Amino acid sequence: MVAKISHGSSVYGVFEYNQNKVDNGEATVLNSSRFIHDEYYHHSVSNCVKSLEDWLDANKRTEKPMVHISLNPDPKDTIEDEQAIEIAEKYLDQMGYADQPYILYKHEDIARIHYHIVTICVGLDGVKINSDYEKRRSMKTCRDIEKEYGLHVPTKQQMKEQSRPVKVDYSKGNIQSQIAGNINTAISNYNIRNMTEYKTLLELFNMTVTEVNGYKDGKNIRGLVYSATNEKGEKIGKSLKSSLFPKKYSRKELEKKFEKNKKNQLSDRDRDFMRKVIVQCMYQCKERSRTQFTDLLRKRGMDLILRDTKEGGLFGVTIVDHNTHRILKGSEVDKVFSAKSLKEFFGNPDYIIPFPLENKGLDMENSPTKEKEDYFQKLEDSVFAGLLPGGSEFDPEEEAYKRMLRKKKKKNRNQKIQ
Repeated sequence: MVAKISHGSSVYGVFEYNQNKVDNGEATVLNSSRFIHDEYYHHSVSNCVKSLEDWLDANKRTEKPMVHISLNPDPKDTIEDEQAIEIAEKYLDQMGYADQPYILYKHEDIARIHYHIVTICVGLDGVKINSDYEKRRSMKTCRDIEKEYGLHVPTKQQMKEQSRPVKVDYSKGNIQSQIAGNINTAISNYNIRNMTEYKTLLELFNMTVTEVNGYKDGKNIRGLVYSATNEKGEKIGKSLKSSLFPKKYSRKELEKKFEKNKKNQLSDRDRDFMRKVIVQCMYQCKERSRTQFTDLLRKRGMDLILRDTKEGGLFGVTIVDHNTHRILKGSEVDKVFSAKSLKEFFGNPDYIIPFPLENKGLDMENSPTKEKEDYFQKLEDSVFAGLLPGGSEFDPEEEAYKRMLRKKKKKNRNQKIQ
């Protein structure tokens, strides 16, 4: 089971999102505590907000009091509703939310059943619930629950894939839900800096977004329209206005987030990791063909997008790295991966690949490198999140935890000496 914890400031928005799922028959309320509901166990958005007034009034200093938790069991797990309620309560108890109001939603809007918990991180006494080492404690809690209930333990690969969007399948219907899920995953996990990068990422998953500019009733109209696409990138089905999705995904709000993301510079360690993977794939690409090179990179968690002129000449290279959650021009990683350089690489068996030491130790095609294994070991605590600034492997919480352990060991040593 994989858990994702999000903190937010919008009280209304988090309930509106889940209630829309309920209204559309894509979710049900399994349980709630300290929330107002009618005789049919219906939780209106206004009643949900009203239910939290005392908690919000007790602490107005906390900027993001709302907590939205997504619990994602393995698709192979069969969990009865009563069991899901028990699991949710055990999870909340272990995370320090045992006495807090909460609502548990069961979501069935995608192929795998998953659960959403909405609660609040401030108590009636005005004290904020401790969130130190939250991700580490959450992972431990999930492992304990899996052991107690006999659930499947996710592999690192499965955890990594959870942080990516999934291809929209038009034949399955629920296009709005599929697109909404991908929007949420993309914005939550990837360091997207502009609308072009956003569109590039979404197009990998059979959907696209179009900017709409206009003028109506004396007002400028600046919106977004989403569409599902087929494997050829052609739009299919009805287009969906961004107003159908939560306000935080409006064009205005997305542009604000993109501006913030520009400040998250690519770390040297992430750049070195990407460079090593790409160079190793160049060595493995015996055919020197675009297709083989693209396939090799995809197996290593990177999508390569090559753009040609009308005459067929390569003029643009974009790399979508699902490991570091970055969308970058090839030249931003290294000038060796620019369009000009790759032109010389493709179809040229005599091309001298740079950085020969990067190929050291490759004894089989597509073998994972030690660098990649180490990278994912450190990334494990932050997968699901795009939760680190810019997708960097540096985790302030993880580093703080390590410092605490070092201090504790030092203290124990000093006590033994005395």
